This record gives sequence, structure tokens and C-alpha cells, in this order.
Amino acid sequence: FVYAIRTGVCIDNPCRSVVVPKQPKAEKKIYSQEETALLFSRLRGEPLKYQAFFYLIAYSGFRRSEMLGLEWRDIDFQNNLVSVRRSSNYTAEKGIYTDSTKTKFSYRTIKVSDYIMDILRQLQAEQKEQAVLCDNWISSDRLFIKRNGSPMNPQTPYGWLKEFCKKNDMEFHGIHSFRHFTASALISYGLDVTSVSRILGHGCPGTTLNIYSHAFQTAQAKASAAMDSAFLFLSQNKNNEDNGVSKKEEKDNVADSIKSLEELAEQIKTLTELKDMASKYGFDISIPASNAKEAVQWLYFGYLASVKSQN
Repeated sequence: FVYAIRTGVCIDNPCRSVVVPKQPKAEKKIYSQEETALLFSRLRGEPLKYQAFFYLIAYSGFRRSEMLGLEWRDIDFQNNLVSVRRSSNYTAEKGIYTDSTKTKFSYRTIKVSDYIMDILRQLQAEQKEQAVLCDNWISSDRLFIKRNGSPMNPQTPYGWLKEFCKKNDMEFHGIHSFRHFTASALISYGLDVTSVSRILGHGCPGTTLNIYSHAFQTAQAKASAAMDSAFLFLSQNKNNEDNGVSKKEEKDNVADSIKSLEELAEQIKTLTELKDMASKYGFDISIPASNAKEAVQWLYFGYLASVKSQN
């Protein structure tokens, strides 16, 4: 229509008046920790390549194409490192083909657990045995392969998982849901958005925030609740002074605060966040600490010192 208006064929573009209705976003289906634990327990005894695939994809948050593009040269067994360097895709015209990653930020290396590395070692040994027994073996160096050694079709793990879930009477949420599970687990643990973004291979932290904003909000609420609990002993100290609570009773309360402070130290991520919460309870703190964990320790030891000096 733009060209038609410019050449005088039309005087207006009728499409400009069209209002496209907003489509409601479907809620992401994510495997819960309980579902993932159950799935892993049921995976024992299944083919090694599927054990390796689903353990690693849930642990790493790799995309399916990145998983299928992994080659043995990408595995550093000595240091427990796995590197993403390419992807493997499929089209009807090209068949299975090797491609670059989704973005330049998708090239990344992560450290994985000893347990998963042991499974990968077993898988590599199994493939070497298969290569000896197969007359038409194709040496692709891929981790996830067909019986003849050629790269696995991207639909294979999807179809296998679907049948596996049906056989074990479990919910099937697809392959990509494992990536959401990884992200949610990292955020729940307290990892900052930049670190989560790098692990997932997103182009920028804003992408991670946009996709997982609800998870970050939930994690922040948990951290706030923990801080409320930890700072409670400070406000109780003020109340004790006002109500004439004995020094012995006050000192006995210190032990109950230790656990809350230790938990808090693992969750607080910025010193600013700590000071803001302190202000909420009327405390103006100035702490010579380079990070929040040290700040909590200073608060605790300072409190102990004040109790001791008053006894």
C-alpha cells in the first residue's frame, strides 16, 4: 500500500485502521523440583544417551539445538567443563545440519557436577564399543547420535521423553521446559540476573528479566522475608530495653539469631539492600564491609560486643 499511495493508485492504506487484538500469553509449563527429581529417579536403567541428555539439559539450561551440537572435544573431563560452540538443527530441505549458535552470547562454558561427568564418561565408552561393532559407523564426534554414529535428529529426544512420561504416568512439558526449570532454580537460589543471563546464553540481562520477571519477584520476596526475620532480634533488643528485660534473657536470645543471620548472609546480595532493610527498623548502620555477607557478620559481632559490654 505504501508503494500504491506513492504512485497515486491509492490515497490511503486501509490496514492502518486495523487494531490487532492482544493475545493472552500462555503460562509457561515448568517442571517442578519434585517432578524433576522423580524424572531423574525413573531415568535410572534407561539408555545412557537419554540419561546424559536430560541430566545435562536440566543442569545447564542449554537449548535443545545446543545439546545436540555438543561434541566430545567440547567436554573437559579434567575440569568438569562443558562448552557450547555450535548447534544442530533440522529442516526438510537440508536434513540434519550444523549451524552457529542463536547469538554470539550463546558461546559459553559452564561447570557441571561430578555425577553428570561420570555419566558422560560412560556414554563415551559405550560409543567407542558401538564404533567397533558397527560396520557403517559414521564418526561425527557428537555426544548424542544415532546407532550408526551420525548426529541425532532433534525430534528424537522430544519423542522419547513424551513416551517416557506416558509410560511412567508423569506430566509431559516438552524439552524447552527444562531450560525454564534451570533458570527458575538459579533465580530461586539467589543468583543475580547478569549471571543467570550468561549461563542461559541470552543476548542481554534485559531478556532474562523479561522472560523470568515473576521468578525474580518471587526470589526477592523470599529474601525480604528472610531479612525481616534476621533483623527481628535488633528490634527486640530495643523493646527489651524499654520493657526492662534482663541482660541474661537478652543474651539467651543471641543464640536464636545465629541461624537466621547465617541464612541471611547467603541470600543478601547487596550492601545497599541490607542498609535499606536496617532503616526499616530504625537503625542507621555504617559498616566497613565490602559485601553483604561481611555486613551481616559485622552486625552480629557488633551486637555480641554490645551485650558483653553491658553485662
